[in-house]
Amino acid sequence: TTIGASNFEWYLDGELISTEENPAIEFPNSGAFTLYLIASNAECGSQSDLVNVVVGNCSTGNEANLWYFQLESGSIHGFDFGTEPPTTLPEMLIPNDGHSKSSICDADGNLLFISTGVRVYGADNEILENGTGLLGHASSHYGTLFVKKPSSSNEYYLFYNGADANNFASGIYYSIIDADANGGLGAVTEVKNIAVENAGAEPITAIRHCNLRDFWLVFYDVPEEAYKAYLVTPSGMANDPVISSIVHPDDVSTIAPLRVNAQGTKIAHKSLLLGFDGTTGTVSLEHTFDFDLSVAYDWSPSGRYLYQSTGQFENTFWQIDTDLPAAEMQDAAYTWDFGSIGNFKFYVHRAPDGRIYMEEALQGKITVVNNPNLSGEAVDIDEDVYQANTLINSFGNYFHAYLDGQALFLDGPTTVCLSDAVQYGVQGAQCLLDIVEWEVEGDATWSNAGDGTVSVEFESVGQVTLIATLETECGVQTETFLIDVIEAPELELGPDMPICEGIPVVLSAGPGFDEYNWSTNETSESIIISAPGVYSVTASVEGCTANDFISITETISGTIDLGPDFDMCEGDVIVLDVGDDWVDPVWQDGTVGSTYTVYEGGSYTVTAQTPCQATDTVEVDDCGKTITDVEDLTPSPVTATIFPNPNTGQFDVVLTGSRVEPQALSIHNAMGQLVFNKANILASDDQRTSFNLDLAPGVYMLSAVNQRSRQVVRFVVQ
Repeated sequence: TTIGASNFEWYLDGELISTEENPAIEFPNSGAFTLYLIASNAECGSQSDLVNVVVGNCSTGNEANLWYFQLESGSIHGFDFGTEPPTTLPEMLIPNDGHSKSSICDADGNLLFISTGVRVYGADNEILENGTGLLGHASSHYGTLFVKKPSSSNEYYLFYNGADANNFASGIYYSIIDADANGGLGAVTEVKNIAVENAGAEPITAIRHCNLRDFWLVFYDVPEEAYKAYLVTPSGMANDPVISSIVHPDDVSTIAPLRVNAQGTKIAHKSLLLGFDGTTGTVSLEHTFDFDLSVAYDWSPSGRYLYQSTGQFENTFWQIDTDLPAAEMQDAAYTWDFGSIGNFKFYVHRAPDGRIYMEEALQGKITVVNNPNLSGEAVDIDEDVYQANTLINSFGNYFHAYLDGQALFLDGPTTVCLSDAVQYGVQGAQCLLDIVEWEVEGDATWSNAGDGTVSVEFESVGQVTLIATLETECGVQTETFLIDVIEAPELELGPDMPICEGIPVVLSAGPGFDEYNWSTNETSESIIISAPGVYSVTASVEGCTANDFISITETISGTIDLGPDFDMCEGDVIVLDVGDDWVDPVWQDGTVGSTYTVYEGGSYTVTAQTPCQATDTVEVDDCGKTITDVEDLTPSPVTATIFPNPNTGQFDVVLTGSRVEPQALSIHNAMGQLVFNKANILASDDQRTSFNLDLAPGVYMLSAVNQRSRQVVRFVVQ
């Protein structure tokens, strides 16, 4: 969706394919494609995120497009996520006031099957052939689950479970459905009501194996106080589960759903945050939250944020950043207060459109989290978007990690530093059945290690696109990273210097960094020092670091002394020197530097600010007469002009005025050394003399002298 846009440019694999607002795109063959939109108006434009489109038989995410609430009454009975925004389903298809409900579609989002745990229905809303007598229970929360059989194009597992309502008289079972049977309407095969075990808990879920073909059936076994994972392969279900013994602290864990992030690496189970290993099937405890009461929860599509609805009489909704250290997650969480029990958000459920849907069960209303991948106050939550006008009595087991259209996930940073060499990899690369191919677009060099990883070195600031492609038996899987390459600001503490007695010095690393770490253990942008020593700082911004150090050499008095006033006569050259202690001496005419060459009488002042403020002045008398006095006695003044100034040593000198005695021209450098001398130059109107001298860069003094006057002109060689 766009706001305020009038121009639309759709790009598929970098090629413009449409300028319509809502184009229909036809893909001529299977494979992986990258789609993005540039929307603009007369004032500005914006590019969308990159969207990977996979054409083939692998999971597309459309398998969860239809949610059927299975209500006896009310105004809406489910959602169709094949439209944007989702369309509400107005017709009651399969009445069921229980909690157990699940549905599955084909890769295009067309309905295949619906189940209540005791029956299974087809797309025509009729019970499938052999679709009754399932040993589940209609009240089993999240206890019914469809998963396509690995490596099969037409067979589906239907798992179903008993319920607390009948004291788990039955446990977990499965049947296999053949979608091609009965003229394409489907039928339950002879593989029916196969017992798995009785776990004493209702929810079940499916998580991808790291090979992207197989999956794990995962549930919590209450009597044994352990999580169990059964591996399902093309050959069938393993006889024995992988057991991870973890005592669950919550009494109502028998009905709490197992919510898995899109990557299949983390499980939320009420107050527990668990890790999951897609290679081995083991579950590990990562953190226990301290909630008043965990009511419902699910993940953002990115898998970073966990959303939790908690409370007993007042409802709090949490956004928890699971990228943070475990001890910081809950304290740093962003929260919304939704008020009393009548407004409670139950059955939090991520949908294939990237939003999160929450049922206000007692009022029959549905709240929507529109952009759950964003952080904190940037998240847009719309309350009461849909009104069912009846008790929904829970969402079903519609959308889970195995049905997520994205199967390939990359590990590595999306913001990197210039010149960094960074290794990227595919999650679970150690057990992939096929070879990962890499493509890098942008100013970077890269090498494919052949083990599911790629090393990329970034050579300029900007953006680089990283694309991983994996050809599997069901089609092409792909994932794209858009990587921002940044550079840390310059960090310069300045030259080494002394410190003035009794006057502290401020050392500053400058703005633009996120973190500062000084050798003094201070973490501010600047520090104050009062003693000699070596001081260093390392500063970072988004992981990019810069560092510098400075040596404070000694303690000085803090005064400048140019010496006593003095006389100088014709031809004298005196160099005033403040010494090396001062970083930024500035002379009376703006000249910067520790020395100043004097050719004539006058008042000479120098001022410095670093390492402390100091100033001094010396008076120079030109043999008892200042240069102004000499000029006043000159009956016929002659002036000298240099251009260009500054120059590279190639310049012209123009002597103007009435003809007088021959002139002598000399040039001294800033140290008072004579570098050029020429006599017997006659001045007349616009008398030009050209010079092309090999002079080092610096400040020079040109003197024009005759018997009655002298003029000094300062010039700069660059």
